Amino acid sequence: IDLLVYSSIVNLENVEIQEAKRYNIVTIKRSEFLGVVMSDYNMSLSIAGSHGKSTTTALAGIALNHSGLDPTVFGGAYTQEFHGYERFGSGRFVVSEACEYDKSFLNLVSDISIITACEKSHMEYYKTETNMLKAFSQFVNSHKSNSVIIANGDSKNMNKVLKNAVCTVETFGFNSSNNYQIKNIKYTQSGSKFDIFYHDVCIARN
Repeated sequence: IDLLVYSSIVNLENVEIQEAKRYNIVTIKRSEFLGVVMSDYNMSLSIAGSHGKSTTTALAGIALNHSGLDPTVFGGAYTQEFHGYERFGSGRFVVSEACEYDKSFLNLVSDISIITACEKSHMEYYKTETNMLKAFSQFVNSHKSNSVIIANGDSKNMNKVLKNAVCTVETFGFNSSNNYQIKNIKYTQSGSKFDIFYHDVCIARN
């Protein structure tokens, strides 16, 4: 065994981690390991946020796959279309869920990041909402100037964490202040339909 990868939920006093260290086997946190793996791809996409990460990661992976880009996807929940949590492709895109717990997402800053929400989350780690918001701000500010952040502009506290971003920021949501605005929603038995406007110009109709 040359390498032991452990998730954030595993206590560092775990007997296997301790034995690995005793035998000088390299140990690394999962998010750090994923960050290294993702650096080998031409284009990386991370999905962060207080909730909605797993669903959005799956949707992004499915969309890229249906576009013929054959992405690699590291998800946070079982995805029926992938028959598992991950999908290994041969394309240049890699998509990963980036959890905020113990600041793991700081290892997964990508070329493009989506932030689904910014509400209270993982208070067992952060203790206060202020500490959590500081971590989200750190995640945002870790992006290079040529990166892109796509953020839910309707989400509470989002403006606070985005205010010092040096990269391009695009917002989406229902409010008119967003770059991408959802309008004309119609609910049906099979789901919902809506139009998408970009700066008041309709770019997609239901």
